[in-house]
Amino acid sequence: MSLSTVIVALNSQTLRKYEPEWVKIEMEKKRLVTDPVCGMKIDPDTAYSKVEYGGHVIYFCSRTCEEEFKKKPKKYVK
Repeated sequence: MSLSTVIVALNSQTLRKYEPEWVKIEMEKKRLVTDPVCGMKIDPDTAYSKVEYGGHVIYFCSRTCEEEFKKKPKKYVK
C-alpha cells in the first residue's frame, strides 16, 4: 500500500467527523426537543403532535409515539 493511499484513508476519516461552523450555528438557533417515547430529536414547529401533561408540553414525532405515551405517561415523564 502506498503512502498516498494511507493519507487518503486517514483524511477521509477526519472529514467524516467534520461539521462546518454554519451547521453548528443553525442547530443552536433551532430549539430541538426530544420525543420521550423514541428519543428522536424534533423541531417543535414540525412535530407530529403535542400533549400537555403535568404542566409541560410534550412533543411527538409520530402517532405511534403519541399513542404509546398516552397509554403509560408516567413511564416517559421524569
